[in-house]
Amino acid sequence: LLIDKPIQPGHYIQMDSGVEGHVEAVGWRATRIRTLQDNLVLVPNTKLVSSVITNYDRPEAEMALLVPVGVSYDSDLAKVEKATLEVARAVMSAHGLAEAAPRADVVFTEFGDSAIGLVAVLRATRYADRGVLKHAFIKALHARYRTEGISIPYPTRTLELGDSARAILKRP
Repeated sequence: LLIDKPIQPGHYIQMDSGVEGHVEAVGWRATRIRTLQDNLVLVPNTKLVSSVITNYDRPEAEMALLVPVGVSYDSDLAKVEKATLEVARAVMSAHGLAEAAPRADVVFTEFGDSAIGLVAVLRATRYADRGVLKHAFIKALHARYRTEGISIPYPTRTLELGDSARAILKRP
């Protein structure tokens, strides 16, 4: 760890054990990791070396954030795509969580049970910024969809009842 330096102070990592957070220090015996809940976890380096580690700051800190969305089958998909991209770019710029020319994308993914599914792809500058960015995006997208008249449907089920079931339901 001290020679190869796969992780360094400031990096955000996740171990296969589930421990994740910012690396505070890498010592001879143990590595200190500060969780997002502000707890300090001391991991013996022997466990760290034998663990599968995801380093969210390597090769670069910027990363994609995927936000699934569903819209009504009655929606104009060109309008949905345009509105979603505009909101994604505006939110990334407003929060300073992406580069100067924010890259965003919209990919329609499925004909679901009650909605056409899509994924909005935003870019976060750091792993720890994902929650803030997603929160702001969902709020802003919901407001924009309301303004544009784009419906986010509730899941629904239609029950087809036969004559005998209707007769039972009509009994006092």
